[in-house]
Amino acid sequence: MKYRTLGTIFNRIFRNDLNKNFEDIDADIKRLGAGAQQAVEAASEAETQAVYAADRGDYADEKGLYASNQGDYAKAQGNHAKTQGDYAKAVGDTAKTNWKGPVNNFAAIATTYPNPVLGDTVQTLDNGYVYRYDGLKWEFTQGYSATALANVNAQLAQNAKKLDYRQKQARYYAAFLNKLGLKTAFKIVAQGDSLTYGQDTYSPDKRAANSDPTMDSQSNSTVTQAGKTYPEAMQEHLRSIYGSSIATVVNRGVPGHYADASKNKWSTNPSADLHLIMLGTNDSTAGTPSDKKQKIDAYVNDMCLLIEQIIDFGSAVVLLTPPKISQGGAHPWLESYREALHSIGYIYGIPVINTDDFLDGHDMISVQADDPATGQSPDDLTHFNTKGYTIIGTKIAGLFVGTKNLLNPYKVTNDSILSVEGDGIGYVTDGAIGGDNASPLGVWSNKYGSRVNLAAGQKFTTTFYTDNENLLLIPIFTAGANSRAEVKVNFGSEQPYIESSFMINGADRFAVTQPPSVYTFALGSKLDLTAFNALVKGDIGTKVIHLTGKGFQTITVSNIGTADSLSFYGFIVYGYREFISERQKSKATVTTNVVVPAGAYITVEVSLPGITTASAISISPRWGVRGDVVYGAFCTNADKLTIWIKNFSASDYTADREWVVSYQ
Repeated sequence: MKYRTLGTIFNRIFRNDLNKNFEDIDADIKRLGAGAQQAVEAASEAETQAVYAADRGDYADEKGLYASNQGDYAKAQGNHAKTQGDYAKAVGDTAKTNWKGPVNNFAAIATTYPNPVLGDTVQTLDNGYVYRYDGLKWEFTQGYSATALANVNAQLAQNAKKLDYRQKQARYYAAFLNKLGLKTAFKIVAQGDSLTYGQDTYSPDKRAANSDPTMDSQSNSTVTQAGKTYPEAMQEHLRSIYGSSIATVVNRGVPGHYADASKNKWSTNPSADLHLIMLGTNDSTAGTPSDKKQKIDAYVNDMCLLIEQIIDFGSAVVLLTPPKISQGGAHPWLESYREALHSIGYIYGIPVINTDDFLDGHDMISVQADDPATGQSPDDLTHFNTKGYTIIGTKIAGLFVGTKNLLNPYKVTNDSILSVEGDGIGYVTDGAIGGDNASPLGVWSNKYGSRVNLAAGQKFTTTFYTDNENLLLIPIFTAGANSRAEVKVNFGSEQPYIESSFMINGADRFAVTQPPSVYTFALGSKLDLTAFNALVKGDIGTKVIHLTGKGFQTITVSNIGTADSLSFYGFIVYGYREFISERQKSKATVTTNVVVPAGAYITVEVSLPGITTASAISISPRWGVRGDVVYGAFCTNADKLTIWIKNFSASDYTADREWVVSYQ
């Protein structure tokens, strides 16, 4: 450190420098003292750290020794694990099993597996023994019950067999549908008992045995047939839409046949694309051998064998439940057989059709074979007449219109729109499918609706399914002035009754008329809403298609004109009951108090608020009238109804009665 130099003269400067030096010396002493203290503290801290370091060194030394010991232990454990692994491998090699497929007997092991490796294991089927190759030879290890083994093996084989038949059924049925879609030749065999054969021994139009032109040439029955059988009707309708060179149906029905007898009789391959099987009536009733009669387990087994025989022919199968019959005692058994068919169909992937839907709403008396002398069939409550068989054949034919009805049918309900689709799979037509900017239904390109254009003589046929048994179909057309449209329900066969007809008319079945099955429309050159307007006005007799009966329904639209094309867009579907409910809102009762003299014609005007000159009117008396009296009504002024009555008899007619008036 540096201090001020003092002069030789003691003066003010000398004194000031001396004082400054004293101050600096004092400051230095303090500074040096503080540094010394820090040095002492640092030395003390260094000593402390040195002691700590020594302690840590001792600790590290101890840990190092511990780690060394743990390393030695881990090495020992590793050696032990290796020893255990070697032991496990040795045990594994000793117990190793690599299962191979079974062989018939011990001698067959060497020939079947000539190059075995350690652990290969084989079972012999003759005794259930299990052998394992130990690296040098085949050693016996254990045995199982040969009987139990055979049963399990047989069951597995049976399951594999059923799966194989299910796959074949799917392939063959797809091939059949492909032929329908392409409209190439196809063949259907109808195989069954007397109901397929078409037995009828009572009706006036019965024919000689084997008169049905679709009968298989090997048929040798001597029983008379109805005027038409169901295979015959089916072929007729299929040819009407596909062409006579396309559709062929063969009748392999034999009176008295049950499932086993049918299999044995028809063992030759008819080279068909599809078999329809309808058997079970005889299996469930009298006249069948005792080992088959009402033995439902035998029926199931026999049906399975028959189905497999037919699939082995290369044909797909569709099962038809036995139709309902009038023999009440057989019904419980017959219903069980129907249910069994559904289970069989599930096993093989086969569609099952409930034939009861075909005849619902029809009087059984009117469709069964009857004695012309009595109008009844006292000895035969099982077989049908021409009408019954025709209805069955008609319904079955509808199942094969297009390619989707059995597995995925169009389903129609109240308020549905049944339009002409462009996919071409739900209908058959010789017309042209396309778009039309005038079409209110369906979807086409460019936001157009869809339509089928029918030239003179062309037609469009479609099938759909409904659970509603009373529907109104409103057809929408556009046509040239010379076009006429014809709409047929189920190829024109008779429609069933419907229970609401009795409720609405208050009459029994014999007093009710079934709706027509053929409708004709004369069309103009613009979008024709005649049918829709008729529905609004309440005229459903001839302008709207009244469809009775549930299940599968087939509709054919034809251009029966001689010139000009017809564009058909589809149907608007309306519920009949809903329509009646709406009509009840425009219904009233009016009274006349008049006498109509003999041979006279009179009119009576009554007040009816809400009626207009444009209203559609229908009237009926609350009480009956004589057969020689006719009546009607018209409206000339708002709120005024004119009722006219004409008496053709020779005596006066008292017309004091109430009239039920329906109007729009």
